[in-house]
Amino acid sequence: MPWSNQGGGPWGSGGSKGPWGSGPQSSGPTPPDLEDLLRRSQDKLRSVLPGGNMGGRGFALIALGEFPIPYDLGEVVAGWLLYWLFTLSLCLILAPLSEVSEVYEKLLPVTTYIMIPFSGAFTMQSWLTPAAGAFLYYSPFVHGMELIREGIFGPVIEARWDPTVPLAASMVLGLVGLALCRNIRRHLVVE
Repeated sequence: MPWSNQGGGPWGSGGSKGPWGSGPQSSGPTPPDLEDLLRRSQDKLRSVLPGGNMGGRGFALIALGEFPIPYDLGEVVAGWLLYWLFTLSLCLILAPLSEVSEVYEKLLPVTTYIMIPFSGAFTMQSWLTPAAGAFLYYSPFVHGMELIREGIFGPVIEARWDPTVPLAASMVLGLVGLALCRNIRRHLVVE
């Protein structure tokens, strides 16, 4: 005997009724349409990027000298890569440590705020006293930020950077971080 769908599923035929005899009930507002939300976000992003509505205005502002172009885009990218590499290697250490200790996981956001003065984001090496400059010289963040500044402003500023500090720190922290990641993988329980 071939199978035939009698309708209604295990509760018999009843149209759109559920197992308790009533149909679907709407209780509250309907959830947002994610497709529509994504489409609107993409449209807004296209209007800002070059080639969209803002593209012509952006090129006009550059041509009029109202929107600065970096002095050396290569230095900006190189500084960003140094900054990125050190941040990645530091995160390779912080992520496993936050899995080991719940206290450390709670203190991690606070330590990121404490690190801001040592990042070079708000001070330049040439502005500091020699003692403070010598102290911040060993912060790998400072060198990437100084290189970015030199790439943006060029010879107008005096940038002091050395790529060996962030590269050496990134290699050491990266190796330690990979060892920690390998160790924590044995104890990590995915829920």
